[in-house]
Amino acid sequence: MAAPTTNNAPTTPAAPAATAAQTATPVANNSTNTKGSEHHFLWGVVLIAAGLLVGYFWLWGNAVQIQTSEAWIIGSQTNVTLSPHLDIFLQVTQFWSGTLKYKEMIAYTWGWLSQIILLAFSIGIEFHIGGRSRARAWKWCSIFFIVLNSLADLNYGGAFGGTWQPWLFAAACFMASFFFGLAGIGLIVEGVKRLVGIAPTK
Repeated sequence: MAAPTTNNAPTTPAAPAATAAQTATPVANNSTNTKGSEHHFLWGVVLIAAGLLVGYFWLWGNAVQIQTSEAWIIGSQTNVTLSPHLDIFLQVTQFWSGTLKYKEMIAYTWGWLSQIILLAFSIGIEFHIGGRSRARAWKWCSIFFIVLNSLADLNYGGAFGGTWQPWLFAAACFMASFFFGLAGIGLIVEGVKRLVGIAPTK
């Protein structure tokens, strides 16, 4: 009787059929990516809107502090003629009009230059301009002009006639003018990063 023959040729295993979970994975990933993009977009818009709002109150705080400095250098307190308004920034154009009286020129110069100098010092502190060698100078110069601005705010707030109101008013003006500017810029930059798809910094 002949011996049975066996086939030793290698057999190729059949490819497994794609499962429903495997075929659904790309769809799930696309859905997740879409939700993530919407999330970044919404947060980007929110951050930019918050930055613009904070920036507006930074302008408000600077406008008030410029006017309190002007009122302080003039010597006004209860009868303040420089009522707060955002169009104070148009005072810059009046420097070239030739119509300012000498007291107005002194008041405008003091109010504007003190605020611009404080802004420059705050930027120097935030971005470490000049390195450590000048960090102490930025700090102490900022403190000096903060004290001057606070005295002007206290003098202006004295029109309330109370004890705590001037201090609260001075603190609010200081926070708005010293911190809100950089905070608003930071919020806007972070919002733009999210809108363009750049991962937010941790």
